[in-house]
Amino acid sequence: MVSWLRQQSDQLDEHASLIGTRAETLRHQLSRHRDFQQQLAAKNILFDTLRREARRTRDRAPTADHAELDDMINELKQSWLLVCMKSLER
Repeated sequence: MVSWLRQQSDQLDEHASLIGTRAETLRHQLSRHRDFQQQLAAKNILFDTLRREARRTRDRAPTADHAELDDMINELKQSWLLVCMKSLER
């Protein structure tokens, strides 16, 4: 999931600088962005499930592992928020 989020973040960065000026180009870009928004919405369920399971795993893990698991959970959350933010800016 984190690798997918990184890939989408990179693609959003690339597409941010490629805003067309012709109506046909804009319609195509808008269509692609709507498709991406649908993919992101579908991944929201997966994101929530992963985060919930990660918290459960953390709660059951030895105390020594909590810091590493917290870092992983935070990385997932920050990656998700970054992609959502970039998607809204687009």
